[in-house]
Amino acid sequence: MPERLALIEVPIPMLTRRLPRPCPYPDAEAVRSAAEAFWSTPGAHRLLPAASAYADYQAQRAFEFTYWSYPTLKKARLALVVAINEFAYATDFVFDDIDGGEAAGHGLAGYIDVFAGLAAQAQALLSPRQYERLMVAVAEAFDHIGKQRDASVREQSSGEIYDRHLNSGWIWVAELILELAIGVDLSAYLDSDSLLRQYYHAGCSAGVLVNDIFSLRKEYYSGAGRFNVVPALARERGISFADAVTAVAQWTLREEQRCYELRDRLLASPAGSDPGVRAFITAFEYWLAGNLHWSRLTPRYHGKGFEYDGTTEGTMVLHPERTIYVPVGSDEASAGAPQTP
Repeated sequence: MPERLALIEVPIPMLTRRLPRPCPYPDAEAVRSAAEAFWSTPGAHRLLPAASAYADYQAQRAFEFTYWSYPTLKKARLALVVAINEFAYATDFVFDDIDGGEAAGHGLAGYIDVFAGLAAQAQALLSPRQYERLMVAVAEAFDHIGKQRDASVREQSSGEIYDRHLNSGWIWVAELILELAIGVDLSAYLDSDSLLRQYYHAGCSAGVLVNDIFSLRKEYYSGAGRFNVVPALARERGISFADAVTAVAQWTLREEQRCYELRDRLLASPAGSDPGVRAFITAFEYWLAGNLHWSRLTPRYHGKGFEYDGTTEGTMVLHPERTIYVPVGSDEASAGAPQTP
């Protein structure tokens, strides 16, 4: 493996032309309290029994994703949606963030058991078809975790990494969480090649690319050397990390445009007259906007104690322990040669 760079400078790119402004859930304290309530349960304790791992996970403030991404979440469903999201991020923390040796000691069976308790709560709020879809998606997601650990011994291409992120099963878990959050059942509209399914998949494509850009610091400097589209693309094309971020940003915008073209077709179709479909479109686009905003600010990507200053244009200077945002016009960024992997 090539020696890691001491720091990386990449642009803060434009990543949306169409999404609404981020709109948080109206009660931040309720979201925080729901996360604390989840972590007080015996099942949650099984996810991160070591005090040090629990402290590191809590420093990521994962509950802020729910706060920023679900403005139309029904109040009565807040606790369950927060719990499922906390479960998902804790699972990812263990099997993706923790180095392979320690993660190997965390059996998947225990995580599946914990999720079964959450699924039982969700079952009371979902139709039989929704519940079936949820369990299929979760099974695919856990199967992906096992395959990911097997694949980690070899270098993967940018295309393989992108496909792995997009088709892991987690995006369909997230889709069910959105249906659960706003109280709709879209099972009738999610056939294998439906417009709604294509629209959602295209939006998630843009979303996973956004995440790869902002998680670059965490994944590049990870002791486990986790995979990210940006360095893979830089390696394949022989370009700098900065140019690779620009290329991935352009890719993101193309996927966003494809998503909105499908949205227009969906709204013009018979499904588009269903209030549930329209409510989902609104919730999903706020979810994408929230994911983009959260990706800019989360300590999960930018280091323990990170506090976002609102910068949206300029440079990200990525250090092993932290991200520094340098606004346009600032002379704080170094003027070194472009970094290549």
